[in-house]
Amino acid sequence: MNKDEILEALRLDNILRINFTSLVSGEERSCVCKQPWKLRHQYRWTTDKLIIWRLDEECIEDIEWRSITSWENGGKSGSLL
Repeated sequence: MNKDEILEALRLDNILRINFTSLVSGEERSCVCKQPWKLRHQYRWTTDKLIIWRLDEECIEDIEWRSITSWENGGKSGSLL
């Protein structure tokens, strides 16, 4: 998993599918997301969490980088929806 590639895809306003392991339940989870509009300039900060806007649940969520198992870039078309 390349953190810089994910951040660049989000910066370009692409829609992503992120697969991750829940730190609470240990279950594999998946979400379709994009960069939160209100947080566009915060992606330059170094942090152990990725903050995303979940399109499937219409809410902001933070995902720890170490929990991400894979991701897909759906581009701007929303083909992952």
